[in-house]
Parts: sequence; C-alpha cells; structure tokens
Amino acid sequence: MTALTGTIKRPDGTTLTGTIKITLSHPAHDVAGGIVNPITKTITVTNGALVGSPTVLGNDVLEPANTYYWVEYFNSKGTKVMVNPFYITGASYDLGSARPTTITTSNISYADPVIKSEMASIAEHADNAAAVAAGLVAGDLYRTGDALKVVHS
Repeated sequence: MTALTGTIKRPDGTTLTGTIKITLSHPAHDVAGGIVNPITKTITVTNGALVGSPTVLGNDVLEPANTYYWVEYFNSKGTKVMVNPFYITGASYDLGSARPTTITTSNISYADPVIKSEMASIAEHADNAAAVAAGLVAGDLYRTGDALKVVHS
C-alpha cells in the first residue's frame, strides 16, 4: 500500500477544506494476484491535511500496466474545484506536490484481467440467436468459447 501525504491546495493556492475522490482508471489486479475493482475512495481534507492516513495500491504493483488514479477535488460545499490524473508509486506519495500525469493514448491500457478470470461465469451460447432464444436481451453478455460477445437485436 502507498500512503498518501501532502498539503492539498486549491487552484488559487489556498488550502482545500472538503474532500478528494480518488478513482482507479480501470479494473486491475495487484501483482500478488488479488483483484482490485475500479475503486473509488473519498478522503476528507481539512485545511489541506488529508484526514485518516489514507492509502491506495500503487500503480506500480498493478496489472495491466499503465493504470492511473483520477483525483477529483471538492470544496466544503461539494463543488468540484479541480481534477488531476496521477500515477501513484512507492511507500508514500505526496499528493500535494505531485505533478499530474499526462495521459495519452500510448501510455494507457484498456486490458481487463477481471473479465478473463470471470469468463467461466458468463453463459455460453453458439451465437446471438441462441442467446436470444435463451432469454438474453440486447446488451447482455454471453460467450462462444473464449470469445466474449454482446447480444444485439
């Protein structure tokens, strides 16, 4: 786990009092084999200080590579005041002084290890017609062998 530290400031440089919401960019698992769903963690911030010694799994221990955390900052009235992406690593991470991560199409991953591990729980059908005959509706998932498919009309 990576401890989050630092003094959180608003875009105008004053300290934030409110909350931050940290969301993992997409499903991932830690390299030790545990599943991590796209988590959202809300942390209270008082005069710039993170309350409660918050931690997250560092992106450096998550697979697939190139996950990141989307951090949203809200003032005490619940108004979003800024948003930043961060690639969080190490034993501790100073969220207050960190520079946001640049997100491009070449440094993100859309692979979803959760789907592969859960394929066996998805109903198998020969084709779309068989899935519809079995009671599935447009938008439902089914599989044919290892191929994941979506029912269409």
